[in-house]
Amino acid sequence: MTTTPAPAETSAELYPLQVELHELFKEQRQLQERIDAAAIGALKEYTARRYPTATTLMLDSNGNPNEYLPVAVHTGAGEDVVDENTVAADDTLFELVRTAPMQLIRYDRTSNLWKIALR
Repeated sequence: MTTTPAPAETSAELYPLQVELHELFKEQRQLQERIDAAAIGALKEYTARRYPTATTLMLDSNGNPNEYLPVAVHTGAGEDVVDENTVAADDTLFELVRTAPMQLIRYDRTSNLWKIALR
């Protein structure tokens, strides 16, 4: 017959593992913050070079909440910087949008699209 260890003994034995797990989660959060910062920096740097007058990147999710496709690049006045076909053909922009952290993407009710502020 197996006996159940006393709760105090179990807690004492698990404490070092809990501390280690807490430290790993802390390290994971820090790494994710660095990844997100690098993704944001890469997206903004690329768009600043490729589309120098752009202030907003418009995205469409096509009903899929975890996939955003670039559909337009706008100036501060809301005008298109380039045509829709140029944006659709920009594979680098597509890849950068895929790595963009969710906190960067906002919903724009006026256009019924998602957007990323570039500046």
